[in-house]
Amino acid sequence: MSFTLATLKSTVQDYLQVNETTFNDNLDEFIRESEDRIFSMVQLPEQRKNVQGVVSQNNRFLATPTDFYAPFSLAVIKSNVYSYLLFKHPSFIKEYSPNSTVTGTPKYYSLFDDSAFNSHRFLMQQIQSSYTTCISQLL
Repeated sequence: MSFTLATLKSTVQDYLQVNETTFNDNLDEFIRESEDRIFSMVQLPEQRKNVQGVVSQNNRFLATPTDFYAPFSLAVIKSNVYSYLLFKHPSFIKEYSPNSTVTGTPKYYSLFDDSAFNSHRFLMQQIQSSYTTCISQLL
């Protein structure tokens, strides 16, 4: 059985036995948030994509691909060896590496900002040399 948006709204209202104005006005947002949560939790192989990039010396940021939705993993590649970084909150990385003059091989990464829709940047500690990266992402 396929659902249209109208059918889904009606089914949710019937199931919850609610027909209150505020609930009805916010039902589209409720459905959108539910879809996003399900999409983030259910990771099908068809939704994954690997993208290579380059992060340069003395740069803390790496732009995400244009079709980026969410990270699955991020690795730096040195001499054909993949070193996977651990995902952390941006505040952790800023506390871990507060001095931007100290460089090293990245251990952690985070999503830093979303200045425009779908234009996040990865944040990591300053790096000592340029690396090829492999971003495994959800589409």
